Amino acid sequence: MFMIKIKFMSGKKRSSYAELIKKNCSLLLTVLLVLMLIWSGPASAVTVTVTPSSSVVDLGKTNELELNINIELQNVDRYVPLSYVILNVTGPVNRVYEFYINGSVKMGGGEIRVEPVEINASYGYGYGYAAGGYEFGYGYGYGYNTSYSNRLSYRVVIKLDNYQVGEYSVNVGVVAAGENGEVSVAKNSATFSLIKTVYVGGGGGEAVKVPSTPTEIVVHTPTGAEFTVSNVQPDVPVKVEFDGGRNITVDEMEIVVNKSMEIKGEVKEVESLPTYIPAPPKPVYSYLRIEVSAEPGSIKYGKIKFKVSKAWMEENDIDESTVKLLRYTGTLWQELSTSMVGEDANYVYYEAETPGFSYFAVVGEKKTVGEEVSPAPSEGGVVNKTKEVKQPETGKVTKPGEENVKVKTRAGRKTLILIIAAVIAAVCIAIYFKLTRE
Repeated sequence: MFMIKIKFMSGKKRSSYAELIKKNCSLLLTVLLVLMLIWSGPASAVTVTVTPSSSVVDLGKTNELELNINIELQNVDRYVPLSYVILNVTGPVNRVYEFYINGSVKMGGGEIRVEPVEINASYGYGYGYAAGGYEFGYGYGYGYNTSYSNRLSYRVVIKLDNYQVGEYSVNVGVVAAGENGEVSVAKNSATFSLIKTVYVGGGGGEAVKVPSTPTEIVVHTPTGAEFTVSNVQPDVPVKVEFDGGRNITVDEMEIVVNKSMEIKGEVKEVESLPTYIPAPPKPVYSYLRIEVSAEPGSIKYGKIKFKVSKAWMEENDIDESTVKLLRYTGTLWQELSTSMVGEDANYVYYEAETPGFSYFAVVGEKKTVGEEVSPAPSEGGVVNKTKEVKQPETGKVTKPGEENVKVKTRAGRKTLILIIAAVIAAVCIAIYFKLTRE
């Protein structure tokens, strides 16, 4: 609390002093009024968001990328002469596209298609403003009447026939144009990835030639059948998915090579080992023979995804956390790095990485005395067993594609200035009327 105490004089001094106070208060009020009009003057905020329909697009399945672009106008006491939208795509392939507010393509018409979803913004005549106090002058523009939602939405489809796989960024800018020139009034960005998976049939040893360099090759083949894939490129995973049914131990195998080559392979589940291979020293669930024909030293690594029956583990009192995949090196059994990746009502699923291929054994160890039995999985689907590591909080996290950059003409700190100005004005008014009544 504070108190203002005014001591008034008498006679001519008082009259002269009062006139001086009146004049100064009038001048001060005029100055404050002008400043308030400037500080709180025309404000136009434009926001834009861009969201890809998918953050990862597989060129083996589609040749199009869909972007959803939304433009919103706020503080619509003045118009904003929106003219066109710029899309700047950067990555292994760079492109620039432009389209007008009505949806017609301005640049890049061969690769882009724009479909207006909603153009619900009022259109009128007035004096235009933009971010940073930029003035467009008088003319026609959007956002003149608050009776509309002042929202413009578009579905933009980009053809990807001439794109390459890799990581991309798309930067969106909204451009306004008036008698005083052009200015970008809103910007935002999003990211997406392009991969290429080639799906081919397998079995019977018939060679399948990959037509172009993909980021992944998926081969469907029955368990036990041979598969051959030619033109495999370095570091491009070849995934072999087996369609032999739920009773087969191996679900999927992945091979990565370090040079361009042809891969031939065969996966079989066998009942016993050759006589020259000793049995593993642990309980065995199944034996596998996986043969991959490749040049020596050309296999970078392989992965084998397999499953083990819960019924077998219960009957043999096996601890599910001890299940491992062993590989016979020619002289001994090598224990491979094996991780549990999920489970359902009947099976527990594992993945192991191997430096090569030969005979394999799926083994486990018996439970120790007093060991706690794992709880049953929840109903429906495969339960993910991967442990989730909680990261320390570092502040607000914004999801990709959800950034919303607002461009405003007035900063929040001006509110404090306006409050101070209002207090000073109130004091001057009080003094003025006090002196007037005297």
